[in-house]
Amino acid sequence: MQDRGLYNKHSRDHKLIRDYARYLHIDRQVENYTQDVDNVARYLYYMDPNEPSLHFVLNKEKTQQYLRDLTEAGLMKQTQINYLKNLKCFLKFHTYHTDLKKKDPDLHGHCVDFIEFLGLQQGTCAKQVSKEVVRKRHGALSTDSQRAPKECHGVLETAKKDFLAVISKVFPDETQLSPQEITFVVYYLEALITLKHLQRVGVVKHMTVEEWIKRRKTDDGHTVVGVMEHKTAAQQVAMFALDQEEEMWCDTYYTRIRPQIFRSKRCVADQDRGRFFLSLKGTPIYNPSNDIRRLHEKYELEPVTNQEARRVYETAMKTKTDSERNLVADYLTHSNITAERHYRMKLPENIVRGRHLIDFAAGDSR
Repeated sequence: MQDRGLYNKHSRDHKLIRDYARYLHIDRQVENYTQDVDNVARYLYYMDPNEPSLHFVLNKEKTQQYLRDLTEAGLMKQTQINYLKNLKCFLKFHTYHTDLKKKDPDLHGHCVDFIEFLGLQQGTCAKQVSKEVVRKRHGALSTDSQRAPKECHGVLETAKKDFLAVISKVFPDETQLSPQEITFVVYYLEALITLKHLQRVGVVKHMTVEEWIKRRKTDDGHTVVGVMEHKTAAQQVAMFALDQEEEMWCDTYYTRIRPQIFRSKRCVADQDRGRFFLSLKGTPIYNPSNDIRRLHEKYELEPVTNQEARRVYETAMKTKTDSERNLVADYLTHSNITAERHYRMKLPENIVRGRHLIDFAAGDSR
């Protein structure tokens, strides 16, 4: 993307983009709206590097070439669908939520037509997404079958020495960490929760400060954290059990490292600070999967995704008893757990038992 100039974008200060950003942020209350706005700003730059305007609706061929360029740059079709979705939302805002129809009826008509065109492009990409999913699953069959459970979080062992060296800097006098060090700590803790504790990426993305403060200690020294908002939040609360060392790492981040983000010049003062994991700008993290991939790349390791890790452990549990599999299913917050069993299993002591089963599967008998 960078080599092809596809990251170039117009400034968000331009009225056309600024008004749209305000609409997303205030009217629709979209989290991480800046990412959506940036995607649109890049497209507008591609269509006209000199000045952002709505006249791109007159050039469908160039938009099709833009999609071809994204494909050649290596972007998956699902990502392209997201780009089209952002662009469609941008165009609908200016078509239906402004005075465009009154000011320029002809351009308004072209915008309405272009919205339909974008829908057709989304449909075309969606068909190709299915093929990408099949290829990905086919590759996962051979990759996952060869990977042992402990290998799923091997990056944690590889990076642990460096991680401990970084967080030790804040004791006893809270030395200011560099932006790179703060980012490294966040990436490591994200990997801890998604690759070792096998929680979905939505758990680390939506975990709040309040949920961390309300964590519960168990008699055997574990700390159980519950997260309300995640993929299967409609059915149940996601819960995971940290041992004493892991709890200390997370609390060090919360009490000594996270506050440094707010003192940084990069921090955006008007952002919600309720999320536990934050970017260097003080905004909620956007894509934990990308963060974990970057951590693997830093140590030149083959990336392991959260989905791959969950599949490996699910396979390892097939030889266990029904009771043990249910404990692990609760730990992984499977969506097909009945309400009755959910009520029985979601006790802190059962969450700890589920964590122990996962540890045993990885060859960790602690």
